[in-house]
Amino acid sequence: MIYRVLFILLTLFSTNSVVGQCYDIQDLRILEGKESLTQIPKTEPVPKDVLCADFSNKNLYFIPKIVYNLRELQYLNLSENKISRFDPDFSFLSRLQILNLSQNNLQTLPIALGALRQLRYLDISENQLIAMPVEGRYLYRLETLLLNKNYISEFPGDYSELYMLKELNLAKNYFKKLPDFMSNYTLLQSLDISENIMQEVSPVISKLSTLEYLNLSGNRIELLPESLSALKNLKRLSLKDNRLNQIPLFLTQLPKLEELDLRGNLLSPEQTQELVKQLPACTVLYDNPE
Repeated sequence: MIYRVLFILLTLFSTNSVVGQCYDIQDLRILEGKESLTQIPKTEPVPKDVLCADFSNKNLYFIPKIVYNLRELQYLNLSENKISRFDPDFSFLSRLQILNLSQNNLQTLPIALGALRQLRYLDISENQLIAMPVEGRYLYRLETLLLNKNYISEFPGDYSELYMLKELNLAKNYFKKLPDFMSNYTLLQSLDISENIMQEVSPVISKLSTLEYLNLSGNRIELLPESLSALKNLKRLSLKDNRLNQIPLFLTQLPKLEELDLRGNLLSPEQTQELVKQLPACTVLYDNPE
């Protein structure tokens, strides 16, 4: 995850349009790189062309008004605070490409989020969300969407047009199934739906042919559908801590599979050992009775 954020940042700030001076408002030191804020200013004027602001872990209960004046912002980190509400002026930050709101106290997200149509990376993990914002259809440039560790149970149809999405994390929520419209995510490479309440694998997953990483661990799955054999690009598959009592043969037909986690299921040692023999190029993790 960290490497993906760094990659996006390097891509974002590698163009001449965002290269400039970087201000630390706390002591007004001029740093090399891009223009950014790392402290909330109190008395000094704030440059209007700031591109990067990191206000993480500042014990904030709301978003400071000063943030809404930074109309050129492309990166904003408000993680590890106590934020529970938004001002409608959040829509003024229409140039944002990377937004981190993780580890706050958010129960809902504002409609204003739909105005951020340049967003490529959105992290709202580890909050108290019971539903996703309804303006998701406007976030069509998203490449990464992190919603893990919330209380969400449904994926609304507003999110059916995330054609650029490459990474989706829904872990530790309350999903029973995934919607069919996710078949539109034709570029999706990473899907984490671990630790939900799924009893079966949603059929739409077999249509995500670009998947390289799939995490189904910590659910209540008893059987794997044969249709998953269509995931020919899959490299890592986690089925840990489910209720599987048999190993489907199609697992041996996934040509790029490098890692398979079967721990915490109801499989016999004989079953897993036989599978290991049939997957010599794959690391298979399984329970050792010894």
